[in-house]
Amino acid sequence: MNFKDYGITVKANELCCTYKSDLEKNEFINGLLYFRSRQIKFHRKEDYTIPTAAIYDRNMKDIYPNIEITLQIFASTPVGNCTAEQSFSVLKKN
Repeated sequence: MNFKDYGITVKANELCCTYKSDLEKNEFINGLLYFRSRQIKFHRKEDYTIPTAAIYDRNMKDIYPNIEITLQIFASTPVGNCTAEQSFSVLKKN
Protein backbone atom coordinates (compact mmCIF):
# COMPACT_ATOMS: atom_id res chain seq x y z
CA MET A 1 0.00 0.00 0.00
CA ASN A 2 1.47 3.34 -1.02
CA PHE A 3 1.09 6.65 0.80
CA LYS A 4 -1.92 7.82 -1.25
CA ASP A 5 -3.73 4.52 -0.71
CA TYR A 6 -3.02 4.79 3.01
CA GLY A 7 -4.47 8.32 3.09
CA ILE A 8 -7.58 7.17 1.22
CA THR A 9 -7.96 4.26 3.63
CA VAL A 10 -7.68 6.50 6.70
CA LYS A 11 -10.23 9.04 5.40
CA ALA A 12 -12.58 6.32 4.18
CA ASN A 13 -12.41 4.68 7.60
CA GLU A 14 -13.36 7.99 9.25
CA LEU A 15 -16.28 8.38 6.86
CA CYS A 16 -17.45 4.84 7.61
CA CYS A 17 -17.36 5.58 11.33
CA THR A 18 -19.54 8.65 10.77
CA TYR A 19 -22.04 6.83 8.55
CA LYS A 20 -22.00 3.36 10.14
CA SER A 21 -25.54 2.46 9.12
CA ASP A 22 -25.07 3.58 5.51
CA LEU A 23 -21.65 2.24 4.47
CA GLU A 24 -20.08 -1.18 4.72
CA LYS A 25 -16.53 -0.39 5.82
CA ASN A 26 -14.45 -3.07 4.05
CA GLU A 27 -16.47 -2.98 0.84
CA PHE A 28 -16.30 0.81 0.73
CA ILE A 29 -12.54 1.01 1.30
CA ASN A 30 -11.77 -1.79 -1.15
CA GLY A 31 -14.13 -0.25 -3.71
CA LEU A 32 -12.41 3.13 -3.43
CA LEU A 33 -8.95 1.64 -3.82
CA TYR A 34 -10.04 -0.50 -6.75
CA PHE A 35 -11.81 2.42 -8.43
CA ARG A 36 -8.69 4.55 -8.01
CA SER A 37 -6.44 1.85 -9.44
CA ARG A 38 -8.71 1.41 -12.46
CA GLN A 39 -8.79 5.15 -13.09
CA ILE A 40 -4.97 5.31 -12.96
CA LYS A 41 -4.52 2.23 -15.15
CA PHE A 42 -6.88 3.41 -17.89
CA HIS A 43 -6.30 7.14 -17.59
CA ARG A 44 -6.56 8.99 -20.87
CA LYS A 45 -7.03 12.68 -21.59
CA GLU A 46 -10.74 12.21 -22.22
CA ASP A 47 -11.27 10.30 -18.97
CA TYR A 48 -13.27 11.82 -16.18
CA THR A 49 -11.52 13.56 -13.33
CA ILE A 50 -14.68 13.64 -11.20
CA PRO A 51 -15.71 10.21 -9.85
CA THR A 52 -19.39 11.18 -9.97
CA ALA A 53 -19.33 11.63 -13.72
CA ALA A 54 -17.39 8.41 -14.25
CA ILE A 55 -19.73 6.32 -12.11
CA TYR A 56 -22.97 7.68 -13.55
CA ASP A 57 -21.95 8.19 -17.17
CA ARG A 58 -20.35 4.78 -17.43
CA ASN A 59 -23.23 3.16 -15.53
CA MET A 60 -21.04 1.72 -12.78
CA LYS A 61 -23.47 2.28 -9.90
CA ASP A 62 -23.92 -1.47 -9.43
CA ILE A 63 -20.16 -2.05 -9.37
CA TYR A 64 -19.47 0.66 -6.76
CA PRO A 65 -22.65 0.90 -4.66
CA ASN A 66 -20.91 2.33 -1.59
CA ILE A 67 -19.28 5.09 -3.61
CA GLU A 68 -22.69 5.99 -5.02
CA ILE A 69 -24.14 6.09 -1.48
CA THR A 70 -21.32 8.39 -0.41
CA LEU A 71 -21.95 10.69 -3.36
CA GLN A 72 -25.64 10.83 -2.44
CA ILE A 73 -24.72 11.70 1.17
CA PHE A 74 -22.46 14.53 0.03
CA ALA A 75 -25.05 15.79 -2.46
CA SER A 76 -27.70 15.99 0.25
CA THR A 77 -25.53 17.47 3.00
CA PRO A 78 -26.53 21.07 3.68
CA VAL A 79 -23.79 23.63 3.35
CA GLY A 80 -23.68 26.48 5.83
CA ASN A 81 -22.04 29.83 5.64
CA CYS A 82 -21.64 32.07 8.65
CA THR A 83 -20.53 35.16 6.75
CA ALA A 84 -24.00 36.72 6.56
CA GLU A 85 -24.68 35.98 10.21
CA GLN A 86 -21.33 37.47 11.16
CA SER A 87 -21.99 40.68 9.23
CA PHE A 88 -25.31 41.13 11.03
CA SER A 89 -23.59 40.83 14.40
CA VAL A 90 -21.10 43.52 13.36
CA LEU A 91 -23.99 45.82 12.44
CA LYS A 92 -25.53 45.36 15.88
CA LYS A 93 -22.31 46.49 17.59
CA ASN A 94 -22.30 49.85 15.80
